[in-house]
Amino acid sequence: MRNHLCLVAILGLLLGVTTAGWTEMECGRHPGMGAPRQGMGPGPDSLVPPGPPGPWFENRDFCKELGLSESDAERIASLHRENRKEEIRLKADLEVNEVELGELLKAEAPDEGRVKAKGREISDLRGRMYLNDVEMRLQVRRMLTAEQEQKVREYHRGKACCAKQGPKAPKE
Repeated sequence: MRNHLCLVAILGLLLGVTTAGWTEMECGRHPGMGAPRQGMGPGPDSLVPPGPPGPWFENRDFCKELGLSESDAERIASLHRENRKEEIRLKADLEVNEVELGELLKAEAPDEGRVKAKGREISDLRGRMYLNDVEMRLQVRRMLTAEQEQKVREYHRGKACCAKQGPKAPKE
């Protein structure tokens, strides 16, 4: 178990170093937080809708600028959707286990063995959530060139900047 946690910590540190400056692929989303996603879904005439809001891989213009085909963008979107589904399942299991841990701890004389076992289950679920997200990110990175990856980083920096400033006035 300790080796498993060390591996998760090391992977986290390595990814932090290798993706320095690359914010969450979906601005503001952190592994395991279950933040609601908006704009997930196909556009009216394409699998990759136009426009700046939403994840970069759903921005048709940006994908063209990157040189990604529609099928590549859809493959990346599919990886994200599948990851999101698994994240939802794991988060539900995590919440159930947290409620069960609370019940165990409310006992007058909590069974230490059962409490620790439940804690390990919770830790394992969190680790799986994190590792699933890491694996999805690595799959996406394997699909991108270094230049494309840099453009994605710049895209996110711009989104973070724009989110802080609020909406811009339309150009006349």
